[in-house]
Amino acid sequence: MSHAVPDELTSLVQRWDAARRPAQSAIDWPRTAWTAAIPAHAGLMKALPERIDRELVRTLAHTAAGGDGQAMTAFVAAMVWGYGRTGYGPWRTCRVLEQNPAVVTHLRRAAEIQASAGAVESYRYLANEGRMRYLGPAFATKFLHFVPQCDGGPPALILDAVVSRAIAAMTGVRLRSTVWRTTTYERYLDLVAGWSDVLGVEPETVEMLLFVSQSPGQWTEPWLRDT
Repeated sequence: MSHAVPDELTSLVQRWDAARRPAQSAIDWPRTAWTAAIPAHAGLMKALPERIDRELVRTLAHTAAGGDGQAMTAFVAAMVWGYGRTGYGPWRTCRVLEQNPAVVTHLRRAAEIQASAGAVESYRYLANEGRMRYLGPAFATKFLHFVPQCDGGPPALILDAVVSRAIAAMTGVRLRSTVWRTTTYERYLDLVAGWSDVLGVEPETVEMLLFVSQSPGQWTEPWLRDT
């Protein structure tokens, strides 16, 4: 796949740089709704701050491969961040947890694979023997994004509908985020890695910029509104 950087993405990097390279803003979330939906994790809900950002989720996920509890904490925190104020987030997450008896096993195994073999292989696992009802690739990659991985190979990045739409708008390339396909995820990581090399920024930054360029409402960044 070509790594020619779209002009729109180059412009985004320039604007982000001019704004002094801010991290993606923290977002608020409905604590009461989440606690009611998954009361087994009330302790985590109580401990989370009113606003949650990527760095906090990454901290909570840093031992995801170390045990069932750690893997579940990483997953729930990623879902809270990923859904933000979206009203159906608690219900959808509860459905994943309730409808998949082996959910903890699969999450921990995906984290273990990512730690030993990288992002593509952990995605491949969740797309096949580790697949779970009601957990699609968009939110599964939010979980994988925060889980530590081995050195070498591209980092796990989020591929959801917003990122997919941004890539299509900028390049005409359509990478479906609603269908489990390892080759699609591998192409996506390769494309972003190529762009990040040319632009001199981290792949996560490219993914974040793609997201905020198309993101609705609560994820709108101040530096994009003000420039």
